[in-house]
Amino acid sequence: MDAINLQQQVIKAAKEKGILPQIPEISKIPIPAIHKIEWDLTFRCNDRCKHCVTDSGPERKEFTTFSDAIKIIDNIAEHTLLKRVRDYFKDVEFCFKPPAKLKELENLENPPKELTDKLSRDYLDCLHGKNYDTTIKYNNTSKKISFGRPHIRLSGGEFFMWPYRSDNKILSYKKRLEKQSELLKEIRKKLPDYDIWILTNGRFATSQEKADEVIRCWTKNASPIDEQGKVRICISIDPFHKPPSSSTIEEMLSRIWKSCKKFNISSPFFYGIPGREIYYAGRAFSTMKTGDLKNFKDISGSKFNPINNYCVATNDLSNTGCNEVTGFSVKIDNNSMVLVNNINISPDGHLAFCCAQVGDYGDFVNDPVNTLRMLIAHPIAFMLRKKEFVVSFLNLVVEMDPTIKAYGVRRNAAVGSTCYQLLTGKRN
Repeated sequence: MDAINLQQQVIKAAKEKGILPQIPEISKIPIPAIHKIEWDLTFRCNDRCKHCVTDSGPERKEFTTFSDAIKIIDNIAEHTLLKRVRDYFKDVEFCFKPPAKLKELENLENPPKELTDKLSRDYLDCLHGKNYDTTIKYNNTSKKISFGRPHIRLSGGEFFMWPYRSDNKILSYKKRLEKQSELLKEIRKKLPDYDIWILTNGRFATSQEKADEVIRCWTKNASPIDEQGKVRICISIDPFHKPPSSSTIEEMLSRIWKSCKKFNISSPFFYGIPGREIYYAGRAFSTMKTGDLKNFKDISGSKFNPINNYCVATNDLSNTGCNEVTGFSVKIDNNSMVLVNNINISPDGHLAFCCAQVGDYGDFVNDPVNTLRMLIAHPIAFMLRKKEFVVSFLNLVVEMDPTIKAYGVRRNAAVGSTCYQLLTGKRN
């Protein structure tokens, strides 16, 4: 059964079984506000890791054109939660108090000697904006709200590899840096309150001069002139990332760290494999097997992120579940509800469902309003975003197509692999 037919049949069955509640017409759904953005500008990468969620690599050519990228920034700015609330109240103040751990990490003078499990989780919490003390002040009242500072994460693929072409010519890295600088300048101008997270594997840092050149480009236009949104470099360090040519992981980190200090931005953030687990999606879906893998090749050769074992696993809803089923809303007063989405943008400018960039909810470049509404109104997106429906829904999918393998049942149903198979039609 192909993915499209399976989706249609599952939706029909979910309605008949009462798993899918009544969804209002798309035209009646309020335009959701955007809070956080994960933007894969390209799937092209200077590495090819076997666990890559987006299946990126040197052979991939998909990328967002520069002109579309500017439109996307404009569309994000037009529909941010901050703008929606400010339009509604006219005179409102947002206060974002970061957690102590974030301040401690971004003020470190020297890189840690080892990326421990705890440190990796702390960095990941900061990456996702957890534990902020956030309030809005309006009409002489103050209200706590359940999200941290808004941010945009530039990832992929490798941000350093964007854009791939211009005017049908493959761009040199210096030309790419010019375009990256222009893009960051636009983000800072249109989204001054937003933190800009640049997620990178750091393989550009083949020398201190090269590291300085790249970090300078990324920070000169993205850094704020006041205490608004910050720019942060976030380096992925795990056993599947190769070090840059003629370097070690430790040398690469040292160069990037020195560059960040030189250009007066916060200490680099690191993320590896939180809890030593890799979620079973993307390339891991076809190249790995579930369970503990005690013998594997650590091609990073790094003592910074020492790993003796790891587990390829799915997200278990009996624990914290997949982050993608945590769509939420903010109640501003007794008469108003602003829907908030953490959106994912694919290289073609469409909204996708999750970090694995599966599903397609429309053209965010040319039709952002209906695209955002579809992210709320599409039956599968709706069920996967609601914990009270998702387990029954995934079990229904497996009943209808036994070639889809679910890991666990009822409260132990696993989200990652099942929704990936459903939305892409791929099987293990």
